[in-house]
Amino acid sequence: MLLFLSYNHSFGGISLIRDTEIENTIRVFSLPLLNVADIDYASLKIRIVKSSEINAFVTRGQRLFITTGLLKKAKAPEQILGVIAHEVGHIMGGHLARLNIAHDNYRKKQFISQLFGVAIGAITKDPAATGAIFSGGKQIFRRKFISYNRSQEQMADQAAVRLLDQAKISSQGKLKFLRSLAINNLLETETQFPYLKTHPLTRERIRFVENHISRSTISYKPLHPKFYEKYNRIIAKLDGFLDLPSKTYNKYPAKERSIPGLYARTIAKYMEGFLETAILMGKKLTSLEPQNPYFLELQAQMLFENGQIENAMNLFQKCIKILPNAPLFRLGFAHAALGLNDRESVKSALAHLKESLRMDPSLPLAWKLTANAYNKLGENGYSALATAEYNLLKGQRGRANSQARRSLRILKPGSPQWLRAQDIENETSRLK
Repeated sequence: MLLFLSYNHSFGGISLIRDTEIENTIRVFSLPLLNVADIDYASLKIRIVKSSEINAFVTRGQRLFITTGLLKKAKAPEQILGVIAHEVGHIMGGHLARLNIAHDNYRKKQFISQLFGVAIGAITKDPAATGAIFSGGKQIFRRKFISYNRSQEQMADQAAVRLLDQAKISSQGKLKFLRSLAINNLLETETQFPYLKTHPLTRERIRFVENHISRSTISYKPLHPKFYEKYNRIIAKLDGFLDLPSKTYNKYPAKERSIPGLYARTIAKYMEGFLETAILMGKKLTSLEPQNPYFLELQAQMLFENGQIENAMNLFQKCIKILPNAPLFRLGFAHAALGLNDRESVKSALAHLKESLRMDPSLPLAWKLTANAYNKLGENGYSALATAEYNLLKGQRGRANSQARRSLRILKPGSPQWLRAQDIENETSRLK
């Protein structure tokens, strides 16, 4: 079940989609590449960005961001694997740290150029000189920075094809994805795909992959069918949630009997508000695959929104039993359990919320529900602390500070919770 979140990323606020099925599918795709790269799969954090733009990038902390636009632009799992291999190549090469240094140097040189321009302008008493020198210096340093970035892209490509070969995966997908972007590369910068701005595309890069494929012994080896099955399902899920229902029905007509088609149509009905019809269609999905946790999760969410709380809780418990390490399943169970409003259900919800946050503390809704649960139990200090955590994740520094100070007045001094509240209070005081 897709959970839409805002995220205060260092590059600016972006919207994330958190979904166990999509994240796990990208992780399955990444696993063979991470294994040959000798990168611990648990250390890679996968985040799906809700955006029609086509982009993918890695950040510090080994976070891999992929936009929904890229996932839907790719026509096959091989293309996504090619993108992932490229980003893993950046991680292996330590390019992010080097790129940050280059960017810092670029900004420093810009500043020096600006100062020089101001000095010349003062000497010549010609304001135009200041602008001309600053603009010229800015363009020179920008070209050097872009050149540096392009060299990183070439090195990541080299690492990517090696990884794909070692994982016994063809580089054909990578080549097809690059070719699909090549036409857009000719457009003006303002209308280019963001992927091309952060991953400069050159004819040399495409030629390099073409030459590699001509020499590789596994360039035409097909992927295991499970990759296509998983890919088709996450695309159907994204289509159902993100596209207009009419577009989904056109792409997946009722006469098409495939499971991805039924999946997409069920979600489209749910998004249209035809909840009872969607629930009936969801029952068909779960009857086809009774142990599929993602179908069970969708059905549980729809039952919850239809007021069938206990039935929803039962299905969420099945999901948890199948995938106990999926924090979003526990979050779904807690959300439903809190709707019953009895003390035992609240305690059960809180237990699952604590486990969910232990696995992933970056879920704002989990903190919000935790605050709600503690409030229902009369634990005001804990409730205020959870609210502070929620506001901190949402970028509401003032509110986080206020709630942290409130919890400090209630919690036992020196306790772990009191110390955490103190940390939040100190952090938000500095940044206000």
